[in-house]
This record gives sequence, C-alpha cells and structure tokens, in this order.
Amino acid sequence: MSDIRFRPWIGSDYDKKLIDDEKILILGESHYGDRGAEYESFTIDVINEWAIIKRHAFFTKIAKSVLRMPREQYLSDDLRLRFWNSVSFYNFVQEYVGEGPRCRPSCEQWESSKDAFIEVVERLQPDVCVVFGYKLWANLPSPVSEIRSDGFCTYIYDSCDGKRMLAGCVAHPSGGLRYSETHPRIEALIKMAKSD
Repeated sequence: MSDIRFRPWIGSDYDKKLIDDEKILILGESHYGDRGAEYESFTIDVINEWAIIKRHAFFTKIAKSVLRMPREQYLSDDLRLRFWNSVSFYNFVQEYVGEGPRCRPSCEQWESSKDAFIEVVERLQPDVCVVFGYKLWANLPSPVSEIRSDGFCTYIYDSCDGKRMLAGCVAHPSGGLRYSETHPRIEALIKMAKSD
C-alpha cells in the first residue's frame, strides 16, 4: 500500500532532463485546506492552476530560482510552461496542515510523511532535489550520507536500485528567499550532480 496521499506533479517532459540535463524534483513543505478533504490529485491541480494557468508569485520564485534568472528578468509564459513541464513537484507533508497560510505542520505530520517522500524518490528517480524551506530540510528522513563543500550541505539518498539523488536546501519562497543566495546554492547542487 502506498504512503503517498498527494500524488506529485510530474511534468510531461520530466524524463527528458531539459533543465541542466538533470531530472529535478522540487520539494515544497505542505498544502492547506479543510482537514479530511484531501484528495490525491490536489498537488497536480495546484500546479495546473497556480503555476501554469495563473501566475502566482510563489511558483514564479521557484521557477526563477531553479532557472537561476535575475530578479528583474521577466519569466515569460512560454518559459514558465516549459519549466513546469520539465520538473516534478511534491509537497512533503501528506495531509493539510490547516485552513490557511502560516499554519505549521505538527511533529506527527512531519514524521508520518517520511515514508511517502522515500516512495516518491524511488518512483521518480530524480538526479537533484531542490528543497524549499529550512524547517522542511530539518525534518527530512536521514540521508545515506552528506557532503559539505563550499559552505553547503548536500544530502545523498540512494534508491533500491542504486540510483543516487542529491538534495540541497534553499529558503522558502514565502520566507526570505533571495536569488543572490539561492542561485549559487542551486548552481553548486547541479554541478555536483553532473560530476556524480
């Protein structure tokens, strides 16, 4: 039986490795809504509505961070669509954390979501995972190993068939994200993945 309650968004071109020749998983923290009303395609519906059809600042910041675009550069509709079709996106916590923004996951929610994360990594086989949020980073399952270089900590997760995924953390898009800090971190993460 699967531990995944919110299926991940998987872009139609995800397997083509169109961004930096890597399969990229973007990891967010949580969804909010009426507890008990969760449904499995919720994440997919959120990406379709707020990242692709509409233009929400949260998802624009994610795209510009991963693409390493300057703050003043406009993210065109075409590039925005190509970006979301090239990546996967998954929120770690597997139930609504509350009815609106600023609700925080409980210790139990963090803990009970770890197996689902490992299952998603096994299924998607990403090369790189960009983790958006320091609290989320602190609550990830223990990695197989970690690398510390250039002032960054990178987690390594191995799948059952030996595939390695490198994970690195940047600030949450709604909480202090600065491109001047995010871009070098993601650049270093991609570089490490390419040399792996």
